[in-house]
Amino acid sequence: MRTINTTIQSNQRGLLYKNSKLVQWLEPGKHTHFSIFSDYRVDLINLDEAFIKSTPELRKILPESAGYEATIAAHELGILTVDGVATQCLNPGKYILWQERAVVDIVLYDTRQLIVDMPEDHVKLMPQHTVVEYSIAATQRGVLLVNKQPAVWLEPGKHYVFTRNRSLNLMYFNLIDKVYSLRMSPELASFIPKEAADILKVKSNEIALVYDDGVAVKCLDTGTYLVWTAIQDITTKIFSTEDVFSTIPQRDWEVITDEFMETHVILPYERGMVWVDGTFHGELEAGTYGIYTNNSDVEFIKVDMRERELQITGQEVMSKDKVTLRLNLILKYTIEDALKSVESSTSLNTAIYSEVQLIARGIVAGMSIDELLEQRDEVSTTMNAQLQERAQEWGLSIKRVDIKDLILPGEMKTLLNRVIEAEKQAAANVIMRREETAAMRAQANTAKMMENNPALLRMRELEMMREIALNVGNITVVAGSEDVAKWAHGNKN
Repeated sequence: MRTINTTIQSNQRGLLYKNSKLVQWLEPGKHTHFSIFSDYRVDLINLDEAFIKSTPELRKILPESAGYEATIAAHELGILTVDGVATQCLNPGKYILWQERAVVDIVLYDTRQLIVDMPEDHVKLMPQHTVVEYSIAATQRGVLLVNKQPAVWLEPGKHYVFTRNRSLNLMYFNLIDKVYSLRMSPELASFIPKEAADILKVKSNEIALVYDDGVAVKCLDTGTYLVWTAIQDITTKIFSTEDVFSTIPQRDWEVITDEFMETHVILPYERGMVWVDGTFHGELEAGTYGIYTNNSDVEFIKVDMRERELQITGQEVMSKDKVTLRLNLILKYTIEDALKSVESSTSLNTAIYSEVQLIARGIVAGMSIDELLEQRDEVSTTMNAQLQERAQEWGLSIKRVDIKDLILPGEMKTLLNRVIEAEKQAAANVIMRREETAAMRAQANTAKMMENNPALLRMRELEMMREIALNVGNITVVAGSEDVAKWAHGNKN
């Protein structure tokens, strides 16, 4: 006979097996069993471990005060708590939870759920890759995608998601960005709460402006958008782009890129021409204009209406008498018809330059050098008349066209200078002869008057003596006796 002695501590319990069959629950204390024909075995249970796997045999002998059975289903995970403190995660199965030394419990979590409300200390005990944590900031929102399909809208905070063989992705939305373009499936919009965002649809012939507290901050083209209104005062306004000219307030233009609209400033002395897809859309006066460019070919040309000056220099031309001249011409004109000036010529300055050049050559070739020099005003008048008709075809008004400089070759210039010098010398000689003749005639007339009037002669003598006396200190007069007698006789009288 064999004796089996077993001591069970206060934190222990015993399971007595007879011939490998569980037959008895043993409380703390000393236990003796005698074995003659049977094989006895005692397994000790540590109650501090809080639980044990449950079996039908164990349930039959388990005292009601020792514990109870808890079941974790196949789709569940359990967090074991001892006196309220989470200790470990239990997989699906049946467990005996010991209650004699502590309050032992299991918090069950259904892994079929997507979002689970779980304390952080429970999350840490979950098996790896079982739970995914997503954090959403105060200025963010999120949409959880399951197998690439939107499933849950997430507000700010921490969110725990069971993976359970799912493909998980989170779309983050930054509300500071004010808008989000919905370029994925339309189902996404159904997960957006109305208090979080407005759905904005912009058609192909429209653009939309986004306003933050009344100030334009963004321009949107065709598409569907989420406009975040949860944390900001965001509003929108849609504008049609079917018209050529923008109706958007000018203060909002700075947010509109050239992709949608171009702006033009026309000064008081300018005119603006606008073509859209090859069609002329009008002549614009002074002002600021916005022109829609999306899906259109827009051409804008500004025309300066002020008076212009064109210098045509170094034109070598042969006159009628075979003298090669060099001309410098000056042209002043204004544009009267802006549209005609743009459409009539690819290069207005080049066309005018060539026309003036040809007209000048034609006129000079038909005149001699003397005629050209003597009739410069008539040449300018003729040039102006011939150019005016052509200018009307270009929408121009000719103010003045004139020969600024007429430059002769060196030999011809010397020759002309000699001719002019000879002419001037001859003219000077004629004048000198004319003046000499006039002087002699005057002297003859004076002599005749003095001959007929001795007193006049005497007065002339005295005037001359007076003039001499004024310029000479002493005068010596040499006179004969006859002269003295005459002088004395004159004094008596």
